[in-house]
Amino acid sequence: MKLNLSIFLTLGALVTTCSALAQFGAADAASPVPGGGTPITGPIAKLFGAHQGFSCDLQVSGKDPSSKKSFTMFGKLAFLESKSRFELDLAKVKGGGIDDSMKAQVAAMGLGEMVMIARPDKKSTYVVYPGLEAYVLLAQPKPGPSAVPESASDQPVITPVGNETIDGHPCVKNKYRFKDDAGKIQDALVWNATDLKQFPIRIEHKEADQSIRLDFKNVDLSKPGEPLFEPTASYSKYGSMASLMQNVIMKKLGGGLPEPSK
Repeated sequence: MKLNLSIFLTLGALVTTCSALAQFGAADAASPVPGGGTPITGPIAKLFGAHQGFSCDLQVSGKDPSSKKSFTMFGKLAFLESKSRFELDLAKVKGGGIDDSMKAQVAAMGLGEMVMIARPDKKSTYVVYPGLEAYVLLAQPKPGPSAVPESASDQPVITPVGNETIDGHPCVKNKYRFKDDAGKIQDALVWNATDLKQFPIRIEHKEADQSIRLDFKNVDLSKPGEPLFEPTASYSKYGSMASLMQNVIMKKLGGGLPEPSK
């Protein structure tokens, strides 16, 4: 399991250069959206235990595997029974090779704000751009031969390693050992807040050349509403990132707009 959160960090380049746009072609060709579209993948979702519905502010820190540059991004997360929604404003991303000029260009094109909605139950991910009142529906492929069916024994093994206070919350620091979607054993450090019903307010995970830290703040343990996990009905739907980007470019050039795919 690899979070591959560089999908967010490279958005500026993706919408301003043709060569970078080609990098998004893999998603258009029906390969999965890296990280399942949001920072909460299926294996990471296991770390939340009984917390199957919540919302919070989320800070994601790490190093972009492409540029090797450190980044921090801030957004809002909603989670409900494997479904997740992550709202990101590119202007608030720090580092990762995205400078202010890139941010300004993306914002001017209506692409500065992005919402990623992961729907494992539908094997789909929505990439929503509120500034364009449009979204792209990306279908997830069927699991390949390397996928291993989950069993009861695949639940995380939890080992306490200490106690710390994070953002004023007393926490038990635990080592979680769990299986990813391919059956590979992974480790994560998790800070479970004892004053928030053991909610994991910090998660650190590392695989290969990528380290990610997730910090959950202003946690609301009530379940978010189902409508949050669907794109706005009035928004235009596109079948690929390429067609949506063509729409944006044509609009900026004053040309006609292609018909959205149905």
